[in-house]
Amino acid sequence: MSDKSNNNLIYSIIFATLLITGSLVFLGLQMGGSKGGELSQEDLGAAMEKYAQEQQKKSQQAQIEKEKAQQEMAQKNLKKETDGEYVRGNPDAPVTIIEYSDFECPYCKRFHNTMKEVMEEYKEQVNWVYRHFPLGFHDPLATQEAAAVECVGDIAGGDKFWEYTDLVYETTKSNGGLDANQLPVLAQQIGVDVGAFNECYESEKFVAKVKKDMAEGAKAGVTGTPGSFIVNNKTGDISFVPGALPFAQIKGQIDQMLQ
Repeated sequence: MSDKSNNNLIYSIIFATLLITGSLVFLGLQMGGSKGGELSQEDLGAAMEKYAQEQQKKSQQAQIEKEKAQQEMAQKNLKKETDGEYVRGNPDAPVTIIEYSDFECPYCKRFHNTMKEVMEEYKEQVNWVYRHFPLGFHDPLATQEAAAVECVGDIAGGDKFWEYTDLVYETTKSNGGLDANQLPVLAQQIGVDVGAFNECYESEKFVAKVKKDMAEGAKAGVTGTPGSFIVNNKTGDISFVPGALPFAQIKGQIDQMLQ
C-alpha cells in the first residue's frame, strides 16, 4: 500500500471517529446533559445506546429496501420457463426452486446438501432447476465443470445430469479443489461414454450456455452464489433466497409459497 493510500486511510478513520464522537455529544446534549451542559458518564452511555439503536434501525431498513428491490427485479426478469432444462423431482410440482450456482463455491457445496434435504422433505411438492453462475475468481475450473455437467446431460439425460452434479460437488474441495482432468474420470464412473464426453467437453459446446445462464441470473438480481428463487407455479409469485440459507430458513419460505 502506498504512503498516499495509508494517509487516506488514516484521514478516513479520524473523520469517522470525529463524526461518531460529534454525534454522540449532540445526542447527549439533546438528552439533557447534566452540570450545565457537560456530559456525565451516564449521559454518554445513554447517548451511545441511542446512537447504536438508530444505526441498527437504519441498517435494518436498508436491508428491507435491498430485499424489496431484489424481489421486484426477480419478479420482472427471472426466466421461469424450464423447457429443455433438467428438472429434479416432480415436473408438475406446485413450487420450483431455481438455483444459480458455482461448483467451486464452498457455500454452494453446502447449499447443495440443503437442497437435497429439501427434495427429500417435500417430495412431489417441490422441484429443482440448476443453472450456472461461475464466479470469475473460480474460473476456468468452475466454467469447465459447468460445461462438463451439461455434456453429461446432453449425452445421457437428466438423471445422469443430476448424478454427475452431485458427484462433482462431493468430489471437489471447493475454491479450485478439483483437477479438471478428473472430469472425464467422474463421467466414466457413473457410466457415461467417456469418448462422447471428451468430444463434447473439448469442443466447448456448452460454454455459451453457461455464459447465458450467468447473464440471465445477473439480470434477475443474482450477484453472488448460491442465488436461488422459490417460484409458485400457480400464482407466479417469487421469493428470493439470498445465499446458503440453512434448511430451517428455506423451509419457512417454501411453506409460505405452498399455502
